[in-house]
Amino acid sequence: MTTGTDKQIHQLDMLQDLLEEQIKLARQNKIADVEKLSAQAGALAEEITKGRIPEQAEFKDRCEHLAELYRKLVLILTAHKEQAGDQLRRISEGRKTLQTYRSNV
Repeated sequence: MTTGTDKQIHQLDMLQDLLEEQIKLARQNKIADVEKLSAQAGALAEEITKGRIPEQAEFKDRCEHLAELYRKLVLILTAHKEQAGDQLRRISEGRKTLQTYRSNV
């Protein structure tokens, strides 16, 4: 028989696995796959919050670790977003250069 605590531990384990997988995928620049897992992770995080697990002292360290994994994921995704923005700016500048060249030829 599964106790409430076993279920809570299982939920925390699942969320940790999802966050670690998202981090791995984000490092591989597989952002679409990260997004696919985010819905699952979000629903699980909501369920954990509704179960008031973060408020329980016995899970404090686990929840802090999960928060750290989430921050790490956000940092990786932010870096990818900045890189994409830089690439778009370079593409835009290249297009402007080409248009200038074409209009002068």
